[in-house]
Amino acid sequence: MCKAPEKPLPDPAVVGAMLALKAAYDKKVVPSEKRYLYHEFDTPPLNEEEFKGKPTILLLGQYSVGKTSMISYLLNGNYPGADIGPEPTTDIFAHVDYSEKTQTISGITLASDKNYQFQ
Repeated sequence: MCKAPEKPLPDPAVVGAMLALKAAYDKKVVPSEKRYLYHEFDTPPLNEEEFKGKPTILLLGQYSVGKTSMISYLLNGNYPGADIGPEPTTDIFAHVDYSEKTQTISGITLASDKNYQFQ
């Protein structure tokens, strides 16, 4: 009959909005997802990396409309794999991320990295 008082959720003003959102998700949403086997017919619960992920911009469009040129402009230079031309030149998925050094990581390696926000 008597229920122990629930520990209150952290105050976003104290711990920050993202930590408070993660705590609320873990406490209120995940138990319902597990109870009703939500992961059986849709996605598994969100992981830590998805909450900590950096803001992301997705560029889509037909070939030769300026996607690679836009990225090169934002980066103030080309990135590995960038090839600009009049015909379809880029037939890859490229995720450009900040790093001290320039490197290319294969998609399969990146997708299997547990610290990567897109699984």
